[in-house]
Amino acid sequence: MPAWRLTLRFLSGFLARRGESEAVAAWRQLLPSLDPPALQCNSAAALVLADGLEVADRVGRAGPHPWSLDTFKTPLKAACEFARDRLDPPIRAELWQSLGRLGWDDRPGVGLRDGVPDIVWQDCEAGDFLYGDPGEKRMLKTPFRIARYPVTHRQFQAFIDAGGYGQDEWWAGLAERPEAIPAQWSEPNAPRETVSWYEATAFCRWLDVQFKTAGLLPEGWRVSLPTEEQWERAGRGTDGRKYPWEGEFRSGLANIDETLGDVGPCNLGRTSPVGIYPDGQAPSGALDMAGNVWEWCRNEYEQPERCGDVGDSSRVVRGGSWVSLSGSCRAAFRDWFSPGLRNFNLGFRVCCAPPID
Repeated sequence: MPAWRLTLRFLSGFLARRGESEAVAAWRQLLPSLDPPALQCNSAAALVLADGLEVADRVGRAGPHPWSLDTFKTPLKAACEFARDRLDPPIRAELWQSLGRLGWDDRPGVGLRDGVPDIVWQDCEAGDFLYGDPGEKRMLKTPFRIARYPVTHRQFQAFIDAGGYGQDEWWAGLAERPEAIPAQWSEPNAPRETVSWYEATAFCRWLDVQFKTAGLLPEGWRVSLPTEEQWERAGRGTDGRKYPWEGEFRSGLANIDETLGDVGPCNLGRTSPVGIYPDGQAPSGALDMAGNVWEWCRNEYEQPERCGDVGDSSRVVRGGSWVSLSGSCRAAFRDWFSPGLRNFNLGFRVCCAPPID
């Protein structure tokens, strides 16, 4: 963060401690900075306002009652949506991070509904598609659904809050059962990272029961991690495209380190809130299937025909991450990690389908 923003954050803290009415009146003067013409011309004031609102939210929560910031909620959400479609990734990421930290990112599929992760499913039909390099024709015998976004921090936290690490049924047969640890970044709308394959599998088992209890799954279907074939079919469609979008790599379509390999100027240096790269959408409608976090799949890496939930063999990851080269986020690129690894660039998304094993 540049020095001028740090200085203004301190000023925001000073204003906030002088009282709600004075601080809110000062920040209200910055509301025009969230209007699209002003935001496109110079985003600095909008970032200052977002910083100030975060300070106000923290100060208000520490006091006897939260501050009334509703005046700013709708304008900030509109500014985030404009930034997502029109502004460069660093600006849109910072605005959406603020929206998440304020608890105002209420997009379907990002948070919770009735205390359970609110998953938006993208339908994928059964049938032929091109898999791998150079493009082998394969067939999926059954349709499936894949989550629009990777599992977010808020959604994974629901599993933790429900006592998921202490319930034997979610961990039965798994080779490891670790203790819960914090993620690297805690914005509710950021993908949950620092999560092992075992934890992702236990989360899927828990979510499967929650959805079945609520009648949210087709008869006979279950929630799990996707297989490699399901992931790749969702990520590239049926035509064997190289990336989720058509054509070659283009700057600004995925959260990777574009400075590696000199493919562009963007490098956020961290995960980004889910779904803020709309032009990188996959044919299935899923987002963030290139970059942001590597995503666990069910398959063993060396024996991909094995998709069971037992054993400690290395597991496949797909999609690249925020520290990856452009080549690593190709839809056909496969890599692996030990199933017990927890890393700040490693997350997952969920899938639902009829059982395949």
